[in-house]
Amino acid sequence: MTNPALTAEDLAFLRALHDMPEDRNTWLVYADWLDDRDDPRAEFLRLAVEHVLLAEDDPARADTEARMARLRAELDPQWVMMFDPAPVANCCGRHWTALAMTDVPDLRVCHGCRSAVVYCHTLGEARAYDSCGQRVALSTRVPAAEVAREPAFQQPAPVNQDSDWEFELFLDAVPEPPPPAAPQPRAEPPPRPWWKFW
Repeated sequence: MTNPALTAEDLAFLRALHDMPEDRNTWLVYADWLDDRDDPRAEFLRLAVEHVLLAEDDPARADTEARMARLRAELDPQWVMMFDPAPVANCCGRHWTALAMTDVPDLRVCHGCRSAVVYCHTLGEARAYDSCGQRVALSTRVPAAEVAREPAFQQPAPVNQDSDWEFELFLDAVPEPPPPAAPQPRAEPPPRPWWKFW
């Protein structure tokens, strides 16, 4: 397994990806930088970008997934997790790399339903989280045929009834209060008697 120490440049790329994970150009620039250092992670990055861009029924998808599976066995699982186009269950997010990153590497947030999604390395781990009602992403290390048989990955995306966006829609529907009335002029105080100096 290739598990090189992350350099300052690696961390700079990862920070940029953390800020804009959907920017595939940054992925490819990072892949070029890795290629210049003969790092096998470069090919995995390029394949991950290709995988995201391919249609579900594209025949090239199977070849891409097979090559990614071979590379994944050689690479650090924690690094691979950052770029894994893992399928997401019970959520409107399609895959792990489309979700918003957080400071916790194996936890991301869906842009659509604003739900937290946990990355799972095994089918057993995904089942355990799913049984608690947690939305999950399952590593592409798990064969696609096994994932397809899982009920959680066959259900339509749920609508989060408690999400903030519904409350924001409610607030948008509340009419604005009328502007406050103009202040009335204050009455003059009565004159003080001549003997009071305060």
